[in-house]
Amino acid sequence: MKLLNLTSEFLESKGAIHTAREIGQQPAMWEKTYWRLLKEKSQLLHFLQKIRNADQPHLILTGAGTSAFIGETLAGPFQKNWGVCCKAVSTTDIITHPENYFIKNKPTLLISFARSGNSPESVQTCKLARTHCDELYELNITCNEQGELAKQNNAEKIFTVLLPEETDDVS
Repeated sequence: MKLLNLTSEFLESKGAIHTAREIGQQPAMWEKTYWRLLKEKSQLLHFLQKIRNADQPHLILTGAGTSAFIGETLAGPFQKNWGVCCKAVSTTDIITHPENYFIKNKPTLLISFARSGNSPESVQTCKLARTHCDELYELNITCNEQGELAKQNNAEKIFTVLLPEETDDVS
């Protein structure tokens, strides 16, 4: 079998078989993710409208490692398009100094990007946000339906976007 025009034997010998498979599947995963989000669009927009209707909402995009980069990429477009304060903060920064990022009396939307949804810093960030914000909404975007973030259940305050199972990479 070939992946990225390389034999599976060669990729195995280099410890790159999972990376090659995951790169090769990306076009199909983007399409699958698009259709999944389109299916959930009305529920997601209904959830987001709660924070959009709030007076001067505060948006924090967070994740650990490469998941933190997603927040950094989206902070500018969120702020520009929503016209509200939006910042990207790594979960490792939040868990050490939550008081530097949360504003107790500001309605806050915490958008967490987490591949597994089980990392201690991702789970702890959500717990800290709940204690440091009077009005908190959580949007969890994860690849693992068995992860702690995916199991959070509060229809009024928490919405989870579960990405296709194949996006829960191992490389």
